[in-house]
Amino acid sequence: MMPRAAAIALAVGLAACCAIQSARAEVIVGAGGGLSQLSKYKDVDEGTAYRVFAGYRASDLPLYFEVQYFDSGELDIDDFDGVDNISMQFDGWTAAVGYRAVLSDKGSDIVLKGGGYIQDTELESSLGDAKDDGSGAMVGLTINWMLTDRFGVSFDAQGLFGVEDFANKEDLTLLTIGAVYSFYTD
Repeated sequence: MMPRAAAIALAVGLAACCAIQSARAEVIVGAGGGLSQLSKYKDVDEGTAYRVFAGYRASDLPLYFEVQYFDSGELDIDDFDGVDNISMQFDGWTAAVGYRAVLSDKGSDIVLKGGGYIQDTELESSLGDAKDDGSGAMVGLTINWMLTDRFGVSFDAQGLFGVEDFANKEDLTLLTIGAVYSFYTD
């Protein structure tokens, strides 16, 4: 699993290096927590998601590059047919390229992004555990509201299409709010 994640991170890093000819470039890092939800399942509760990310943005280009680690938290599943204490959890990596619209001189922006993900799935129940993995496409929308030139608040919504959940491939939604910190690379 890590070789694919490393390949995605390398591809995003190389793309970022190609764009470094800007006057004011920034590497940003951040983390957030929030909620995760699988589509189409009424018997699966929401989870407590978190994400940690690193991104690259340039002042004179509308491009944004991001790599993130995500975890959906445990999504509890209603008991059925004598099986109880059932939960599912997803974690993995995404790599995305986005279009960035600047909102303020401090660096606040809104980013529409798309890319891919790799993920591991873990199912736990009273009958035992199971693991699987998968990959697919993702889209997202991020709003970074910078309180200073360096520090801000990040709101992020993203959908991962077709995550592996042992029954069907369903979409996973992650909604997070957190902090972002900017490192200038002038």
